[in-house]
Amino acid sequence: MFFKKPRQYQLDPQMRVSAKDFDLDKDLQAIIDFLRESVSDIKTVYVLCKKMQQLREKEKHLVEGKAPQPSLQYNTKEQIEVFDKLLEAYDFFDEDVEVNKQRVKFIAKTLKKLAAERNVDPGLLRSLQKREWWMYNS
Repeated sequence: MFFKKPRQYQLDPQMRVSAKDFDLDKDLQAIIDFLRESVSDIKTVYVLCKKMQQLREKEKHLVEGKAPQPSLQYNTKEQIEVFDKLLEAYDFFDEDVEVNKQRVKFIAKTLKKLAAERNVDPGLLRSLQKREWWMYNS
C-alpha cells in the first residue's frame, strides 16, 4: 500500500546527485514507473487526508455536544494515528518526487549536452535557455 523506495542515489545535502549515478535510459524508465505507481500513492495520501478530515468533523460534533472526555481522547488518539500514517506516506512520496526531480534534471542536462555536441540547431539551444525549466542550477 505504501511507496516503493526508488533506486538509491547518494544525495548530498542540496539533493544533488553526481552524473556517474545516472543512466539516461534507466532513469527515463524509472520516471515512467514512478508516474505509473504514483496514482496509487496519491490515492493513499488522499484517503488518509479524507479520514483525517472526517475525524476533525467528528471532533467538532463531540465538542459542540459536550461529549465526555474519553470520547474526545479517543478521537484525538485516532487523529494522531491517522496523521502518523499520512505523514509517513507523504514523506515517502516527497522523497520519490525529489529523486525523480534529479533524474529529470540529469536528462535535461544530457540532452542539452548532446545537442551541443551534435550541432543541433543553435536557435533551438538558444530558445531552451529562455525556458527556466531547462535551466536547472544544479
